[in-house]
Amino acid sequence: YLLQPTRIIGRKRIERNWRLIGALLQYGPFRETFEGDQSRTLTLHVTGPVPIEHQADLERILNTYREVVDSLPGDIAKRIFQAFSVGHEDHPALAENHLDRLYIHDIFGLADAVVFPSETEGRGLPIVESSAAGVPIVCSRYQPEAVFAGVVGEHLDEKHRIQYTLFPEGDFSDATLQQVTDILFSPERMAGRIAHNRAAVVERYSMKALQNTFEDFLETLVAL
Repeated sequence: YLLQPTRIIGRKRIERNWRLIGALLQYGPFRETFEGDQSRTLTLHVTGPVPIEHQADLERILNTYREVVDSLPGDIAKRIFQAFSVGHEDHPALAENHLDRLYIHDIFGLADAVVFPSETEGRGLPIVESSAAGVPIVCSRYQPEAVFAGVVGEHLDEKHRIQYTLFPEGDFSDATLQQVTDILFSPERMAGRIAHNRAAVVERYSMKALQNTFEDFLETLVAL
């Protein structure tokens, strides 16, 4: 279960996820495991919403999904899905089926990995959110790169840096495909990264950290 918790707009490059999935399904170790267990499915879930002016971006995602599915044998293709929640965590259908409303943390809890191949970002909250939720993230080094570096904490001590798998700009190397395969099929190998990222986020973004930041600002102002 791959999650991209973003709006559907071109700069998010959501269709790149389907290129990654297509490469995974041609990569021997992933293909053998997926093909060998008929109960396995693979879903890419995009939370949305879809601004009306970005309908072409939605069509690009769907067309890329179709390209990947059409390239696969039928017994594999029928287990590959694209899901949208189009920005709605609540819907009358949930109550009608006696289901509780969904919150964003519930959606993160479903994911095996968060995918985030954005080209540009103002901040890049899915990196922080996935770390807090205990979900590994595969993300690009989006522009401005200084913003990305700040979010993952490249200027900080190692213990405060968020660890991630790089979503490459070009082709997917075997090393990248193996990392994603391990995330999806050997989650126990990610236990150390998950614990590290959670601890880093608590240190940097908890209410206590926010309080300390405000206190530092106030002390600076008083000193002036």
